[in-house]
Amino acid sequence: MKKILRYFLLTALLLCLCYGSTCIKISSRSLTLWFENLVPSMFVTMVLIRLLYKQQMLQHLVPDMICRMFGLDQASFALVISSMLLGFPNGSLFIEEAYRRKELDLQGAQRLFLICCFPTPGFVILSCGVGLYHNAKTGFYLYVSSVLYGFFMLWLTRSKSIHTHHIKHQSTNSFMQDFSASLLESGTSLFMIGGYLMIFMSVTGIVFSFLPQLVSLPLRICAEFSSGVFLIQATSLSTICKLLCTSALLGFGGFCVHMQIYSMCDNCKTKYRTFLIYRILQSLLSCLIFCIFLYLSV
Repeated sequence: MKKILRYFLLTALLLCLCYGSTCIKISSRSLTLWFENLVPSMFVTMVLIRLLYKQQMLQHLVPDMICRMFGLDQASFALVISSMLLGFPNGSLFIEEAYRRKELDLQGAQRLFLICCFPTPGFVILSCGVGLYHNAKTGFYLYVSSVLYGFFMLWLTRSKSIHTHHIKHQSTNSFMQDFSASLLESGTSLFMIGGYLMIFMSVTGIVFSFLPQLVSLPLRICAEFSSGVFLIQATSLSTICKLLCTSALLGFGGFCVHMQIYSMCDNCKTKYRTFLIYRILQSLLSCLIFCIFLYLSV
């Protein structure tokens, strides 16, 4: 496996050197996508969610009776809410951090890791709903479709209950200390996302340029979700088909997100095959739920 990886990296390096102008153009495009779409729609939400969690303002947001319906306690439900609002890959990283702090055991961390993989609400509602389809309600339906999948799967796996070892007293840090830490952690996460985005899109963009359009287009869409939704919008499909494809892609997340999650989460991750099955299931169920929303709104 290491030999295969070594040859792949050497090939990627040679391609980037031989097709330098293409690499620069794709890197510039990915940087624009990151700075103009991902950062504005994600940064503020990331900081506020981290701050609320650090100040322990989410731990008692949901009644204990509802938490038990999903096999969770209130502290683990706060992790679900945080990952739901942080979006991928930050939600998965947040679960990983909770496991490293020993708030979760391995079984509980892996259950949340597999299920709680949602798109960022700001990106879906603002960039997709308002920006692409000029309708905030459409963006809201797209986001809720993915979230409802998560709660359905949490209910389905409720027999594997999660009990956190969360410290019940208030945070010993001051508000400003937690605020500064939230800014730093959110900024670092966004920087990592931007780096992964540029590398992944540059290498795959050069490789896909050798493929026919009929093959390369679906691969480009599945490779990276934030650019994929714009590629779907640019196709000649009907609006309904575009929305269904967008819903499926947001549920799946894209291979770039999968790479980010498996690169940044070292301890609680499962086999990628299992993770991929959950993402395909999320894609299909998200699309089905969105179909129901479309039917009810007609």
